[in-house]
Amino acid sequence: MSFEPTPAILPRWLERDARTVERYLSGSHVGVRLGMAEPRLLRLIDVSLLGCRVERPEQALVGRSVTVAFAGAVETHGWIVWSDGEECGIDFAEPLADHDLSRIARPRQKRDD
Repeated sequence: MSFEPTPAILPRWLERDARTVERYLSGSHVGVRLGMAEPRLLRLIDVSLLGCRVERPEQALVGRSVTVAFAGAVETHGWIVWSDGEECGIDFAEPLADHDLSRIARPRQKRDD
């Protein structure tokens, strides 16, 4: 199975892309819990073994602890590493397993020509 990489979109404050692994588009939603608050369903923009980018929840402060719950009972912990008006980046405390990433990421769309 192959995946479609996401073009690098850098936070405005970051001079260069510090990513070390490919990120893949996702067409799904995830449950995101900030600290001990109730989880919220947010749009998952892209995902990698080491982190993800989601639509920005209210009170998404850099450094804040989060729990991300993906479909298929995959849950991981991490923290917000950047946040702008519409999106935020989350680094995972532990990398996702390859098989979990393949279930979460959107497969590359095949062309008919």
